Amino acid sequence: MDRSGSGDCFMAGLIYGFVTNPNDPQELLNYATAAAFGKLQEHGDATEQEVLQVESGFEK
Repeated sequence: MDRSGSGDCFMAGLIYGFVTNPNDPQELLNYATAAAFGKLQEHGDATEQEVLQVESGFEK
């Protein structure tokens, strides 16, 4: 729907991953990618996603 902010969501996901789970690079990238993809489904440049919503966007 709207690409604005998806790169910021990806970077925020990487930062969050480094803080919460720095020892699993694949999990970190999965989270960041899910955050960016979830943002693509929203209007505007800000996201309303929460951690559990992002985590449900990929398989663990």
